[in-house]
Formats: sequence, C-alpha cells, structure tokens
Amino acid sequence: MKQIIEAVDLRKSYVKGREEVPVLKGINLTVEEGEFMAVVGPSGSGKSTLLYLLGALARPTAGKVTIEGKDITSLSERELAQLRRQKIGFVFQRFNLFGALSAYDNLEILSDISRDGTVNREEIKELLAKVGLREKLKFKPRELSMGEEQRLAIARAVVRRPAIILADEPTGNLDWDNAQIVLELFQSLNEAGQTIIMVTHNPQAAAYASRVLRLTDGRLFGQKED
Repeated sequence: MKQIIEAVDLRKSYVKGREEVPVLKGINLTVEEGEFMAVVGPSGSGKSTLLYLLGALARPTAGKVTIEGKDITSLSERELAQLRRQKIGFVFQRFNLFGALSAYDNLEILSDISRDGTVNREEIKELLAKVGLREKLKFKPRELSMGEEQRLAIARAVVRRPAIILADEPTGNLDWDNAQIVLELFQSLNEAGQTIIMVTHNPQAAAYASRVLRLTDGRLFGQKED
C-alpha cells in the first residue's frame, strides 16, 4: 500500500518555567493510505500533541513529518494552512462547531472554501443523511444531542473529502451507545477509502481500528519493529 504519513524521530518539548519538559521522545511512525489507526495511552501521554504534529497544527521541536512525501515541517504557516484545507479533516472532542449556524450551514461554509470554491448542496444533504441528520439539517448545534453534535462534527471534517481524518478523543464526551454510532461511522468512512488516525484512552474505542499503537512516556509501541 502507498504511504501517506511518516514521522521520523519526532520530538516535542514545552518550556515550563525554566525547565524544558519533553512530551514526545523520538516518534517513528508510518501510516499507509486507507488505514484506520488508533493511538491509545493515558491522559497526558502526548496523544493529542502527536495528532497536532501529524496534522500540521503544531511544529515539532525536532524530527520531521511528511504527508504524501512532502516534508511539512519546512513549510510556511500559509502553506501549512493550505495543506490542512486540502488534505486533512479534524474531529475534536469539543466539536468546535459554529453555534450560530444550522447543521447544513456548518457544512456549507466549509464546502464553500473547497479547492474549486463550489458548493454541491445535494452532496451536503446526502452527507448529513449519512450521519443520521437528514431531518435536522436546519437545527443549530445547541438543538442537537451530544451524539448528534459529534456526528455533525465528523460530517464537517469530511465535507471537503480530505485524504486524512484526524480524530482527538472523538467519543470522550459520549455514552457508549452514541460512541458506537460514531465509531461505526468512522469504519464506514475508512471502508470508503479515507485514512483515519484516532487517539483515545478507551481500549473499546481503539478496537474499532485496524491497527492499535500505544503511546507511553513519550514513546510509541506496537510497531512491527517493536
């Protein structure tokens, strides 16, 4: 299979007072196109930091990340923003939806700034139907349940058909029934060809992925070479 993401000796430290605190201590990772990978680990283990580095939301202290063969650590902020728009969809635990907009408008506003600037209204409606919101396209986020909000957040992440979906604890705020719906939705998207990297502290959620790695003390375990 074709490699889509690679991290080489990836390191990230934060300065706390006068002390430099290492969070990631030399991560080496290869993700293949069309893979559904989960990274598990306790709270504070660096899972979200790793996801943000892979998604060009933060810069590493050392090492590099490549997406489709391009070294993103050398790109300018403008180039990184363009890369995120074109290649990556993000799903966060806190949803990050536009509260003043309807479910439909939350998708349309992102679709409107897609690569060709066009909006396919029927595709947006079909996507909302796919995530179980066919009858609620005019509802605002506050009028939806938490499970529905997360499904809307997933729809928003994939409306521009990104090659990669990065999900940060996507079931963390949900009961297990709603979590299963979200995870089955990820499986469906993955079966349609999208690459998914999900970080979670929940081993039940991680079991939905085709590959599970463990992040402990800033190091990644579970690779073939481990």
